[in-house]
Amino acid sequence: DDLIYLINTDIEKFKVPSNIFVVILLFELMKRKNLKAKEIIFGLLENEKYCEYDSFNYKTLDHLHIIENDSELQGEILFKLLDSKLWMKKLGKNTGSIDLHHIFTSYTLAKVKAANGNLGFLDNFLEKEPLDLFVNLVFKSLIKVVEIYPKEVFSFIRKKLEPIEKVENFIKDDHIRQQIVEVSHVLATNGMGKEALWIVDRFLLDPDPRIDDEGDFNYHKKIETGEDTFIVTSVRGRIPWVLQKLTINKELINETFIRVKKIIETDNLYVIQQGIVPLIEIVARKKWLEE
Repeated sequence: DDLIYLINTDIEKFKVPSNIFVVILLFELMKRKNLKAKEIIFGLLENEKYCEYDSFNYKTLDHLHIIENDSELQGEILFKLLDSKLWMKKLGKNTGSIDLHHIFTSYTLAKVKAANGNLGFLDNFLEKEPLDLFVNLVFKSLIKVVEIYPKEVFSFIRKKLEPIEKVENFIKDDHIRQQIVEVSHVLATNGMGKEALWIVDRFLLDPDPRIDDEGDFNYHKKIETGEDTFIVTSVRGRIPWVLQKLTINKELINETFIRVKKIIETDNLYVIQQGIVPLIEIVARKKWLEE
């Protein structure tokens, strides 16, 4: 109580904490389940002056690790910050050293469970012209949620991607788009083959991987020079493994074969190499194609 009194006195005098150590102390108190400290922090997140100077003076994000024993509280604070337009405006790209994706995903999963699979609260992050940060956080979190709520996750993805002509213009991060393809793999594994194909169709012409990429991750060039490429990566490189899962479904094998032919209509040798995977399975079941 004495510490809380001193903290409140400090904030009353300066309208915000006088220095970063006051904020750290509040997080340490929250770690010990001090409800008054939590009340003060949430009050500060409503404070315009605090939000304006947070990324430079207080660094709220950097202190989330102090309460890593309470993932729900971490998520509450993160969602509160992301919901503040002023805080986001001042944040820019300065997200500190905290793994936002991990915290966002953990809290999202908890909220979805509490809402019995309802993902509607995520709509708030994708309204109008959402920040790339929001888009990435939301769609990356789905790879965990889909394991428990596959139907709900597919409905959410379809609602968000159906109106978009080129997904790469909306979800600019190659890795995040690959994560959505991974979601379709989970759907295929759970007997939702048609839904998996719907997602696959959104990425058949995705630009990733690129033939002209520089660096060590251009597997097309590695194949050209005779190097081994025992890795499954990229958006289109991941699709054949989804299709491979669907080749065991007699009702979908023709539709799957159509997608395999489309995915290997490319100059990218790495994508063609991955396309061999479902082709092997289809050849083993070629009688199904003739029926």
